[in-house]
Amino acid sequence: MASFETPCLSVRHGVRMVPEPNVTLEQASMLRHLMLHNLDKCNIITLYDEIFISNRMSLVVEKLDISLHNYLLETQGLVLLEDIRTVIQQMATALAALKRVGVIHGDVTTDNIMMVDRVRQPFRVKLIDFSQAMFSSQAKPGRILQTPQYRAAEIMLGLPFCEAVDIWALGCVMGIMMFGFELFPTTTDYDASLQPVRNRR
Repeated sequence: MASFETPCLSVRHGVRMVPEPNVTLEQASMLRHLMLHNLDKCNIITLYDEIFISNRMSLVVEKLDISLHNYLLETQGLVLLEDIRTVIQQMATALAALKRVGVIHGDVTTDNIMMVDRVRQPFRVKLIDFSQAMFSSQAKPGRILQTPQYRAAEIMLGLPFCEAVDIWALGCVMGIMMFGFELFPTTTDYDASLQPVRNRR
């Protein structure tokens, strides 16, 4: 059986400053925690520093290229199966690393998977945006997270949940890459809760 875990790699990059209006101290703290465990070597974005400009926090992170979402738009969703496998394998490695340190990402989407350098390192990707991330111990039933199109059933139903919700979301990403469309297209929380039922009819 093929393993979905790949060796953790460390690659040097340029630096960019990202001023994010929604950056919270909790998000910055989570990224620092991940860096302490060297998870930037496991396909997770590297945080270098946080700075305050006019009392607004900005993250100093590695410079990446383009989101998987935008790449799929540019290529009209035409991706070879071997390239899909490469992306999913790297993200599975990232999620396995997060699970080892007891963290749920909470928002795995094509927007939050970034290509490192599509010319020099085709389909080398990293997981970004930890604004919804939490420790597994903070996962309480009824808590709403994840983008509706990627939302796991246990989140919709208010049931106990764990790191497995990220695997569900990654499966949705794989579906988009394979078929060229969202498996559960929706724009609202209500529609998201009905999609699995509609798809069974």
